[in-house]
Amino acid sequence: MTPPPERLTDPEERAFFRVQSRLRSRCEWHPEFAIGLWPLAVQCAMYLRFARQVRALKDVDPDALKELEKGLEETHRIARVLLVDFWMIPADRLSLCALNAEGLNSEIADLCAPLAPEELPLC
Repeated sequence: MTPPPERLTDPEERAFFRVQSRLRSRCEWHPEFAIGLWPLAVQCAMYLRFARQVRALKDVDPDALKELEKGLEETHRIARVLLVDFWMIPADRLSLCALNAEGLNSEIADLCAPLAPEELPLC
């Protein structure tokens, strides 16, 4: 396995690991992909953080909230484009996604979720 950069947060590292693992299982991983995988992992975690922060806001001016939601949608779109680039979702599903119980993109949330024991890398 190509190790993730040390500066990644836990959710970013988990997304990095999962995408790499999926590509490796399909024999599609190349070590040079790590350069582009880092931004994908960061973008996915950023989308989740931003979405949770926007949803937690109370008593926000409607115009300000509209701008925040516009930024959130762009953050989400960029994450989805990167997922297409890394063959995690088909290009024809770029604008379609399932939401989880929290109202977040379930594919992105799953990539950044804590690892199950069976997913832990063997050392």
